[in-house]
Amino acid sequence: MRKEFVIKYLNTQSRGNISALLNLYADVVNYFNEGDVIRDFIKQDKKNYYQRWPEVNNHLDGEVIIENTQDDNIKVVKFPINYRTHSLARKVVISGKAINTLTIRKTNGTIKIIDEKQEVLGREKQSQ
Repeated sequence: MRKEFVIKYLNTQSRGNISALLNLYADVVNYFNEGDVIRDFIKQDKKNYYQRWPEVNNHLDGEVIIENTQDDNIKVVKFPINYRTHSLARKVVISGKAINTLTIRKTNGTIKIIDEKQEVLGREKQSQ
């Protein structure tokens, strides 16, 4: 189930559907370096991101590692991705590799992201 959630998360990101993406998040999320934020903050952040990068492709690039926590309903999920973003207006393509870490909580049968981090391992910028 956790790997399927990761695939859904990556596919939703790649489609750029902010509403569908927000449905994957809890009401409050420890979000990257921002600390605890509400979904309205995430909505605005994603909107800004997709305005800057209208074409986003994220693909799983290895094993999904699931770590247990003291709470059986909370898991830490780590997975490598290949990413590619493209802005025709800015004439730029950025691609690379990263490790994403999501902390997810299952409540009433629904999985929600409660913490999201990313470590970029490599990045290449190309002008077009």
